[in-house]
Amino acid sequence: NTGLGTRVLQAGGNAPSNTNNVIQFFTLSTLGNAQDFGDLLDNGRSSRGAASSRTRGLFANFDEANAIQFVTIASLGNAIDFGDTTYTGRYKCGLSSQTRALFLGGRVNPATYKDDICFVTTASTGNAVDFGNLEAGNPYMASLASSTRGVVAGGYRAPGALTNIIQYVTISSTGNSTDFGDLLNPTFGAQGASNSTRGLVSGGQEASPVGQSNTIQFITISSTGNAIDFGDSTNKVHIAGGAASPTRAAFFGGYTGLGSPNATNEINFVEIATTGDAQDFGDLTLSPFYSCGISNG
Repeated sequence: NTGLGTRVLQAGGNAPSNTNNVIQFFTLSTLGNAQDFGDLLDNGRSSRGAASSRTRGLFANFDEANAIQFVTIASLGNAIDFGDTTYTGRYKCGLSSQTRALFLGGRVNPATYKDDICFVTTASTGNAVDFGNLEAGNPYMASLASSTRGVVAGGYRAPGALTNIIQYVTISSTGNSTDFGDLLNPTFGAQGASNSTRGLVSGGQEASPVGQSNTIQFITISSTGNAIDFGDSTNKVHIAGGAASPTRAAFFGGYTGLGSPNATNEINFVEIATTGDAQDFGDLTLSPFYSCGISNG
């Protein structure tokens, strides 16, 4: 975890309770275990939206709060208050360009599904501004982005109703999302990661009897169309984390749903430009699910 390689941060999640505020990091160009980075401002799970530039990482909205906090990725230390999102909701996602971060979707209990999209300028601090709306209320989505286009995939469209829909927005503009294509199967809680051209969606949970999946699939972000099979992850998980450099994607943590413990600390990786199965990278310091990840890559 030294040198100038892409740094990945994992933050929060259940590990194993809902009182985890740990941020940890690893260097993606190497292999090895994660190390402690610092702490979030709050304890909690529920799939924060996460987004980043090359210098700054943002984490939004644990549970049904609306707070955004940030860290400087190249340093070590605790998170700092950034501002507030325009809406509350858990199980949201985040994506970003180098200048703008978007937070999308989510759910408010008991089962109100949010179609909101809001954005902030990453280099500043302050409250978010309304961006537009998703095609429908949608929590538990996988998210990824190029420098111009943000993509979200899967999740729920109604209680108990999984979706395979992929949709996209142009990050530098404002407006509603547009249909992109479909995942291989309806899936919620999958992990997204990307470089500037190719987006990967790993794992997630499909309908019974499949349950947790180890399928990795990919799209070409600048086009539209359906996802294509990439290979398999080293484990079957959902509500995990993902992040990438220009060449390599990592997926980490997650809920296995099997016995006790029912979560993993495993990190696995793939080379984005190829296709094939993932390989073991190392381990996180904890075994978080409802996790989120960012990178400065």
